[in-house]
Amino acid sequence: MNRILALRTGLVSTVILTVGSLALAAGAEHAGDPRCQSATAPAAVPSSLLSIIVELVTGSFGDAVKTRVLDKADMSDGGLLRRDDLPPDSAIGYLRNGRSNLFHLPVVAAGDGGVYVSLDDMSALWTSLPAGDIVSTATMEMMMTAESVCDERRSYGRGFWIGNGGDRVWLEGMDAGVSFQSGIYRSSGNRYTVMANNSSDAWPLVKAITQPESRL
Repeated sequence: MNRILALRTGLVSTVILTVGSLALAAGAEHAGDPRCQSATAPAAVPSSLLSIIVELVTGSFGDAVKTRVLDKADMSDGGLLRRDDLPPDSAIGYLRNGRSNLFHLPVVAAGDGGVYVSLDDMSALWTSLPAGDIVSTATMEMMMTAESVCDERRSYGRGFWIGNGGDRVWLEGMDAGVSFQSGIYRSSGNRYTVMANNSSDAWPLVKAITQPESRL
């Protein structure tokens, strides 16, 4: 499991890889199932393998994400929604040509991205994680510990990006018609979430927020 959680991916649309990681970690802690504890994979395996393992261990990837992560964190606004049956208040993603991203992403989220969340959902997640509501604080500490250094600015743990220095931890993703980053400063507890319904508009605001002189 550790090797899979430590894989980096550029394909995560929102937070589905990490909530899948949390679902698998929660199963390993609370169910005592040896399949959870021994699941490993070569470093070249894509992140979607994680959802297959969760599916095999729990019987349903979608149910595991909902019951072991979203419900425990009180993330009630979104979920693994069908893109052809969205609630009226859901944001539609758009491409550069002005068309929607309806035919560019899977109908239902899988291990490589696509869960629907709101700003309140992300605030609830950052409240639940440090409190140990989803996995133990020891497991959360492990997931937020750097496994590989990417460059002078950031490292990667097990599902989380980590600013070098260790204070800022975040989730990030981009796909056709969506860009997203949500993070927390662990020393202060301050958190931020930026969402955009295209592939580029989130990043200027993320940069402004995360510059040292503009820290929340």
